[in-house]
Amino acid sequence: TLFSSMVISFPLTETPGVILAVDSEGEVIWYYRNPDELLEAFVLDGQGNLLHLAGLAGAREVDLLGNEIQTWSPDLFDVPGIHHDIIELPGGNLATIGVEIQDVDYEEDGETVTRHVAGDVIIEFTREGEMVHRWSAFDFLDPQVFKQDFFVPFWDQFVEVEGGTEDWMHSNGLVYDSSDDSFILSARHLDWLIKVDRKTGERKWIMGENGDFSLAEGSEWFYHMHAPQLLGPGRLMVFDNGNYRPGAEDGTYFSRAVEVAFDEESMEAEVVWEYRGDEPFYSQIVSDSDRLANGNTLVADGGRVMNDLEPLTNPGNIRWSRILEVTPEKEVVWELEMKDFSGDVLGFAVFRSKRVPSIYPEALATVEWIEEER
Repeated sequence: TLFSSMVISFPLTETPGVILAVDSEGEVIWYYRNPDELLEAFVLDGQGNLLHLAGLAGAREVDLLGNEIQTWSPDLFDVPGIHHDIIELPGGNLATIGVEIQDVDYEEDGETVTRHVAGDVIIEFTREGEMVHRWSAFDFLDPQVFKQDFFVPFWDQFVEVEGGTEDWMHSNGLVYDSSDDSFILSARHLDWLIKVDRKTGERKWIMGENGDFSLAEGSEWFYHMHAPQLLGPGRLMVFDNGNYRPGAEDGTYFSRAVEVAFDEESMEAEVVWEYRGDEPFYSQIVSDSDRLANGNTLVADGGRVMNDLEPLTNPGNIRWSRILEVTPEKEVVWELEMKDFSGDVLGFAVFRSKRVPSIYPEALATVEWIEEER
């Protein structure tokens, strides 16, 4: 069974999302949709329930019949919103990414300009809604360091700030590393993966261009990446979207799934496997890549547009996506396309995809089998 979370169209504030499951033939066998909310990251928790983010409502747990079990509002954590990822930690606590707005002074053309900067917060909390840790990126990163998309008014869709906001980080992924009790945060607009101590909130390292790691000859850094996955000590997967890739320009940007090996003592990193496809592809938003138990890699090429030379925000530039399973030798053994260029819909974008054995708990599967036999 394959789970995917999908954004149907933009703007996000007016667009419901859907989380759906398909079988090996690509047939939809289950879906969950709330017509009033954007649906983002999701995880099947230890109880067999679905944990997901639900727009400005916060984080939510539902059973697979869609019955709400509980919701955690951003107000519990003193942030206007939580976004992009939610994970379950050893012991049962949950962790997510919050956004906060701080005023920061910048020197521009000899003058001091105060900007309302959206930064991110790593939040750990109990299922009862008690906050355990709240680590602000304003404490472990320098907001004077920013890149091209700093001036994108993304958060103006969700928060009202006079003069508008700057999207400094746009973090989109959170991973727990049990080897040293740390979090790894993916900051899209900085092109960085950032490791943060879970107990102290101190930064341990930055991986990416101009970070703490040297890069092996022949390897390329990731840009505007999504969805890091730890494969084991010193190895991770990430979907490299490729926005603003050095040496590329409009019409030549490309995306890839990459596996990075890294040494935290020598501070060296190397891309040891990648998938670019037989034909270059470019997903400038969302997307995912996961190493599967069989050694293959699931690639959610989730942010395609009909014409790469036209703006993503152009309603006529219809969005589409595909999900691939590729072998270590880069052979495609399964492919699902979500594409409709009829003009009747604005298209489909896949935020994340996960392969799971089944959506049914063992007891329910047994009951269904008995009923079929009758």
